Amino acid sequence: MPRPIALVLRPHALAHNLQLIRAATPADRRLWAVAKADAYGHGVAHAVEAFAAADGLAVLDLAEAEAARARGWTKPILLLEGLFGPADVSRVLAIEADLVFHHARQFSWWREPLEAGLVSNNIRHWLKLNTGMNRLGFKTADAPVLKAAAETLRNSGHEVGVADPFRAGRGAGWDRLAAAGLLRLARCPRCPPARGSVHLQLRGHMVRTCTAGRVGAPRP
Repeated sequence: MPRPIALVLRPHALAHNLQLIRAATPADRRLWAVAKADAYGHGVAHAVEAFAAADGLAVLDLAEAEAARARGWTKPILLLEGLFGPADVSRVLAIEADLVFHHARQFSWWREPLEAGLVSNNIRHWLKLNTGMNRLGFKTADAPVLKAAAETLRNSGHEVGVADPFRAGRGAGWDRLAAAGLLRLARCPRCPPARGSVHLQLRGHMVRTCTAGRVGAPRP
């Protein structure tokens, strides 16, 4: 007979862990639960139940985001790798998931519904930077494309955030992007310029709340 191996998952224990993290987190930060790879094999349905107190749910696969919505998750959902193809566009619009853009072609797929006014203001947009890990993300050579994308999003009245795997201010890549004025474009259009910079730290998945009560504005 096969070995009697079983996995016991206790959602209340995961919820307790989230409470402990919340207690150790500054009150002006938002806390996202990362549930990629089907919640690391535990099932998105369990993640929706266990992390109900989180401010948002972050996943990789669009099907996981749809499953979370189907299970009753009404808070923000972040697609950590954004669109995988043009066919994803209508599905993202339907569930109003936040998007990370790490390549110019993703924005080319998104431009048509954006310019047609089909993108809800509930959808937040994040521009992912490659500041040293050399995985996904815009490089400094992509500055013209990145700047144009940020301007188009902001001119359409949508929020733009900057996402990078490290803390803001680390690395020459980040410094070059800042010098190019790209980070000044990534701010909440509802906030005064001095308080409008938005930053998402992908390892911590915590963002501050801006003056308009939307996604985060880190203090200098």
